[in-house]
Amino acid sequence: MLESLRHSLDGGAPMRSASLTVPMPESALAGDLGRIADAAKDVQIGSYPYYREGRVGLHVVVRSTDEKRIKQVVEDIKSVVSGFGVTPVDDPREG
Repeated sequence: MLESLRHSLDGGAPMRSASLTVPMPESALAGDLGRIADAAKDVQIGSYPYYREGRVGLHVVVRSTDEKRIKQVVEDIKSVVSGFGVTPVDDPREG
């Protein structure tokens, strides 16, 4: 199906992403993630909560066409999370 639309699609810079796994509830970070997102309108931030083995946490995905901006935002998120005494884990599936 995509092939039939290819002629009508504009190209652009490829979207890149980085992911963090954060072993704490999304509700604890919601305000901080909102402030980071407000300050980084050129970057998309998604947070995806999980519950497994009796533990809550979330995956945070940062997307942009600008890898430098991704790294800046990821560092901002890591800084906030570290302030809670929690260490986020980089997801190796970055791309």
